[in-house]
Amino acid sequence: MHTLRTTLCISLILLLCVATANAKIIFSKSKNGVSQIYVMDDNGRNITPINENPYSEWMPIWSPNGRRIALMRDTTPNDYSTHPDIFIMNTNGSNARQLTDKLGSVIDLRYSPDGRELLYHDSLLGLYTIDIDTREINQILRNHVYHCDWSPDGKQIVFINDDHDVIEKNLWIVDANGDNPRQWTHPDHEKGEMHRFQPRWSPDGKQI
Repeated sequence: MHTLRTTLCISLILLLCVATANAKIIFSKSKNGVSQIYVMDDNGRNITPINENPYSEWMPIWSPNGRRIALMRDTTPNDYSTHPDIFIMNTNGSNARQLTDKLGSVIDLRYSPDGRELLYHDSLLGLYTIDIDTREINQILRNHVYHCDWSPDGKQIVFINDDHDVIEKNLWIVDANGDNPRQWTHPDHEKGEMHRFQPRWSPDGKQI
């Protein structure tokens, strides 16, 4: 029994070490006016470019299963502000596929929890989802949206209301199909003016 426990403990430690060793962080870095996508170990070592091309790429995110990457790419060399679009690709940079055609300024890009859709915010037009397989785009909200995140169960979206008639930025929640938008935080005059940015759901979906 003692030998069995020892073996199990060693196996668990090895599994944890392997999982830690395989942990990767993805990020973008600008060099000579071109932004490229890199991955590195979670200890900051082994920084490696995903691919090298003349296009600027930024805002990379892992798919929920870790097998693909979604990102913004500008197909105009050396100018990532002109015609950015959403692309997906394998984690080694292969099989890049363009999903959109000449978007505006995208502020946020998020995978749905099931990995089938992407949520993005076009600062000029509003909040959208796009089906990765069919490329079908649905508008969730029009304008006045700033920063967003998908709930872990995929049923709701939290966002910042950027209504220009309101100085203070508050959190709102909307159903994933665009129904039932409601304000989640409210002004507290005793605490003074508050501006909220970059909301993120907790993994269990109970907090923001």
